[in-house]
Amino acid sequence: MPGYLSLPAGVDGGNLEATPPVPGYPLGRVIVGASMDMGSGVSRFLKAQRVQVSSTGDILEVPLSWLDGPRHIDEAISFVPIAPEAEDAAAFALLAPSPELAVDLLHRSMRTQGAGGTLRMGFYTGYNRTMTVREALVEKRNGHFLETALEEPVPDTTSPRVLKLKDGIEVVVGDVLRVDDEYVLVTQREGDGQTTNTIEVDRLQVNNELRDRHVVQGPRLRPHGAGARVYVLTERCRLSIFGEVTPGGTRFPGPQACIDKMLEDLKSHQGLGMANLSVIRVPVLYEGTEGGFRACTANFVNCLVAGGKAVMQHQHGPSRKKDDKEIHIFEEFVEGVFKDAKASVAPEFIDWWNTLHMKGGAIHCGSNAKRKPLEVPWWQAWR
Repeated sequence: MPGYLSLPAGVDGGNLEATPPVPGYPLGRVIVGASMDMGSGVSRFLKAQRVQVSSTGDILEVPLSWLDGPRHIDEAISFVPIAPEAEDAAAFALLAPSPELAVDLLHRSMRTQGAGGTLRMGFYTGYNRTMTVREALVEKRNGHFLETALEEPVPDTTSPRVLKLKDGIEVVVGDVLRVDDEYVLVTQREGDGQTTNTIEVDRLQVNNELRDRHVVQGPRLRPHGAGARVYVLTERCRLSIFGEVTPGGTRFPGPQACIDKMLEDLKSHQGLGMANLSVIRVPVLYEGTEGGFRACTANFVNCLVAGGKAVMQHQHGPSRKKDDKEIHIFEEFVEGVFKDAKASVAPEFIDWWNTLHMKGGAIHCGSNAKRKPLEVPWWQAWR
């Protein structure tokens, strides 16, 4: 029908967003996930309106091939209004997921609340269950959790470094271990048996690539005393943060590296005026699949920002008690970083886990909002 267009089958509105106003674009820029075909009709329409695209008709595209569908922009970024610290600063912040933060919060929960705490995890076409924090963090082989402690102290930050373990564990070359707040990559192990007490590790590569320090205070690379807890990261945590390195040395980046690259590209994009953009990182853990990665905890980024709220999927656990109330640690963290960023909206958590999350989406996918229209027509407001 003339004057109308439709999205191709399998393409939803979650892959069509606009940034807040940026220099030269008072109505923002159209931004989409580059890994999904929006359909030629939609693309022609967006380019023809001229208002939210570049002077040459270019749409702002973000690579999302690392996601295992839906490769929508609302799975990776969102924008929330904030109180700018300076007149020339942006009045919004970019909301982005962080597997690194998710693992740090789980580690802190296990350290302070014990290994018996639980959380709900799952993803579309995968699993849907409640598991212990220990199960989420610590690799298990042949029926045993791979955890021990340092037999001898590590007095410096030298790398490579030989670690002496109190109890032998089933470690293989390529495993990533957590020692307190530091990560180490196993490069050699002593002996041919199933378990070993002596390993050589690289301490630089895995720690230097990480960015978030909201939970971990100070550098990750640090000395450790005898008795420091050591465990092998589960595959989901290792892949979420570090990706995969094949025996031949080929590296496949995980979600954390892809998200960091996305943020760098957005900040450096000429004409967006986002060089000093504030970024609010929120904890989201991913599970590797044959087609990429899917969020296996609540994706707080996929939210509805309206009416002074950022409505997000509830993340059940891990939790702690405070004044006879159950405090969910991931949600408590999100509330804290929103306050630190001076966000003009407050997070509100609702539980649509089975309805949306377990079907491959989240709150933004299953909601709509009535917006107050501009006082003048958009085709005049942009001039």
